[in-house]
Amino acid sequence: MNRKIGVSGWQLIGAVIIFGVVIYELMIGQIVAKPQSNPITRVDQPVSFWVIVGIKVTVASTFAVIGITGLKKESK
Repeated sequence: MNRKIGVSGWQLIGAVIIFGVVIYELMIGQIVAKPQSNPITRVDQPVSFWVIVGIKVTVASTFAVIGITGLKKESK
């Protein structure tokens, strides 16, 4: 089985990774991409924290919808 992963497949993989990062950030209560010297945490900066989490969820959801739509078109 030598199947290539198309663009839609990579978009779904990216969506799963982003959702995984968001779940991890919700569990630890801190944004991962911010340097440890000045972290954005859920307690100290709740607005910034939730805005960043919301943007990541929006991007991941968009990737997932586009990927699923593309997979449906590829399967026809």
